[in-house]
This record gives sequence, C-alpha cells and structure tokens, in this order.
Amino acid sequence: MSKASSKKKRSAASRTASTAAKSNKPAKRKFRFPWLKLTAAISVLVLAVIIYLDASVRYSLNERQWQLPTRVYGRALSLSVNQPLTEADLLYELKLLGYRQGSDWRVPGSFSRESSKFSISSRGFQTSGSIVKPMRFELQIGNNKIISLQRAGGGLLTQVQLEPLEIGSIYPLHHEDRLLVKLEQVPQSLQEILLAIEDRDFYQHFGLSLKAIGRALLMNIQAGQTVQGGSTITQQLVKNVYLSADKRLWRKAVEALMALMVEWHFSKEKSSNRTLMKCI
Repeated sequence: MSKASSKKKRSAASRTASTAAKSNKPAKRKFRFPWLKLTAAISVLVLAVIIYLDASVRYSLNERQWQLPTRVYGRALSLSVNQPLTEADLLYELKLLGYRQGSDWRVPGSFSRESSKFSISSRGFQTSGSIVKPMRFELQIGNNKIISLQRAGGGLLTQVQLEPLEIGSIYPLHHEDRLLVKLEQVPQSLQEILLAIEDRDFYQHFGLSLKAIGRALLMNIQAGQTVQGGSTITQQLVKNVYLSADKRLWRKAVEALMALMVEWHFSKEKSSNRTLMKCI
C-alpha cells in the first residue's frame, strides 16, 4: 500500500510539474493585418492628392490663363532722306503695320497720300533702351527713293522710325500662340456648334456626363474598339490645361476628379470661355 501510494504521489507531482511548465510558456499571438493603419494612411494620401489637385485647378483658371504672351517683333522701319524706297514698298509696309488710309491722317496709325507725297501719323513705340514718341510727318518719293522728309508743321527731319512689326507671340510655359478673347467676342453660332458637337448636355451635367459615358461604352463594345469618347467639355478643358492625352485609367480618373473640381469652383460660362480660348 505504501509503494502504490508513493507511485500515485509521484505521478500526480509529475503531472502538476508538466502543467506548470506549459503554463509558463509564452502564448502564441495571432497575426492581425493592420487594416486600420493602412486605411488611415491611404486616406491621408488621397486627401493630400485632392488638396493638391484642387489648388492646381483654382490657380490655373484664376491666374495662369491671364498670363501675357511673350511677343516677338521685327526691326523698326527707319525712313531717311535718299533712302531707296518705292511707293509700292511704303504702302506695303504701312499695310503690314495696320495703318489706315484716309483723309483724317492725324490720328495715330493712319496716313493719306497725294500722288508721291505721303502724310503719316505714327503710333510711337517703346524698345528696351528708348521710347519713340508718336509723330506726324510728311515724306515724298521720287526716282524710287525718299527725296524729302519733314514734320507736318514744318521743319526738316533726318530720320523717322515706324514701330516694328509683330512677328508672333508665344506662351513660354506651353510653347504655343494663343489669342485671348472674351466669350462675348466669340460668335454665338460658333458657341452653339461647339456645344452641339462636343457636349450637348453641357449646361445640365456637373462635369461628368453619365449618359455620354454609357453611350460611348455601348458603341465601343459594339465596334470592338474605341470609336467614341464620353468626355465632356469640362473634361477636355482639364486634359488640355493640366494633363496629357494619355489614355491610361489612372489619368482618366484624375481627369474626372478635376472636372468635378472645375464645376465646383467656376461657372459654366468661364469653363466654356476657357475651352474656346484653347480652340482659337
């Protein structure tokens, strides 16, 4: 009895020790993916992108569109006595400079002609180093050269300069030449044609046209290729001003988001005006 009792005690003691050893082992933790942290990080990133795009939209349509172009001019036309010049050449130069021929030649930018005698009222101009004031003068041409040059009220002149011809203008940031116009300067027929071709529901949608997108998607599926786009005029404005012609999904998503921002910040008239300016 004593031996059996001692064996039972040893067995119970060993089980107790084994249980204590197991309880002392560190418990394994179940791995949990940090969805909350990932969601927060993505939310912050998306918010930063939205703030950046929104600032770009507001800056570009408020400020950048009114930047003046860099203008390129030719050499100023100099006139002096005994200078070789025909009547036809002088008329051609005055026409290029936009001078108007008429009896009231005293208005700057106009002239009159009596046979070989020209009465001219120059506009004046400014160069990097000097200012040439407007002047009224008379010159006469004979034997294909200038034979006399004087002020309109009398007094001989040795030389007169007409303003240089503007060769062109360019927006340095975009390397393009654009003519700034107001919406009221654009013919109503041109505005109606643009809307009829590009975006019939321009004044009804909010930057995106779900109907146009669905129609384009259906036609593209039927054709088996891209034959029609569903972009609104606002989206085209965003593409031309901010983005590129890239057709990747990410670029289209950014375009759609910025189109919504344009509609939120600006009126339909300003959007259409900016689009027309990109077309002229």
